[in-house]
Amino acid sequence: MAKKRFYLVKRKDKLTQGKPTYYCRFRDTSGTLLPWKSTGLTAKTTAENWALLEMPKTEAAKLQPEVTLAMFAADFVIPGKCSWLRPQAAKGRPLSDAWARAKRQMLANHVLPALGSTRLDRLTRPT
Repeated sequence: MAKKRFYLVKRKDKLTQGKPTYYCRFRDTSGTLLPWKSTGLTAKTTAENWALLEMPKTEAAKLQPEVTLAMFAADFVIPGKCSWLRPQAAKGRPLSDAWARAKRQMLANHVLPALGSTRLDRLTRPT
């Protein structure tokens, strides 16, 4: 039997005033489960549609192991370019320009000098 390409679970979320939010977990091309990712959605059908649209992006990232952290973070918290900022605003958490500048500065001063040339497929969580 083929394994599912993604799983959805419903969790209570404080940011949505107690409404259950769907979280998604994808499998990469080798069948390994990837970390949970919030859809930010409260309806199962729309969360499934989100997952179907998001899945090709996840698979494309796994197929490009030569991408470095510096390349991946090039558009980090840049308004209009960063794909993470739009859902935050949709969830009612608009982030200020000063906050975005501070985060970009931390990334440039602390993270990229140490890890910028590291390939994404080589990065792991601390144990």
